[in-house]
Amino acid sequence: RQYLRDLWGSVELKDIVKRNNIRDVDMLERIIAYVTSNIGTAFSSTAISKYLKSEGRSVSPETVLSYIKACTDAFLFYQVKRQAQFGWYDGTEDVVPFIKYLLGIILSACKDFADRFALVETKLPALETVRRVTMEKVGRFTKQDIRELCPSLSINSIEGALRKLVAAGELKREGAGKNICYYRLK
Repeated sequence: RQYLRDLWGSVELKDIVKRNNIRDVDMLERIIAYVTSNIGTAFSSTAISKYLKSEGRSVSPETVLSYIKACTDAFLFYQVKRQAQFGWYDGTEDVVPFIKYLLGIILSACKDFADRFALVETKLPALETVRRVTMEKVGRFTKQDIRELCPSLSINSIEGALRKLVAAGELKREGAGKNICYYRLK
């Protein structure tokens, strides 16, 4: 049960909230709760907006749509086309789109697992492990991003490796304090 909570927290907070710069996490959770409790029912962003207004939380239909899109992009929801809802009761539905979607999720998860396993498969020095992880990163990343991908390394090892990579000119460091981020130069 705890594993599922941790997995949920990882998907919700790290994937959806961080990637989409969502500031109102409570609103996101309310929208997720509404959508998951209405699975199989057609609804609109306006209907969700009205429901949340009745709960004392005001949100525009556009914001609801952007939150749902963020959840869909994180593979938390699958938006079923209206035509795919027909035929479920009499067994004439077209299951191919759903099967393709499900296989896409499984393939993505397998690729992610293979990438993470490749980092820990052979025992490498911290510097080389961090170098390999940063080679795969696109754009800016933080020390915490590296820590999530290298759970076997201590935070001190990661910090030391990042300092060496910055000194070697492979990474550039920006910001100060909690706002430090890095990006690849080479």
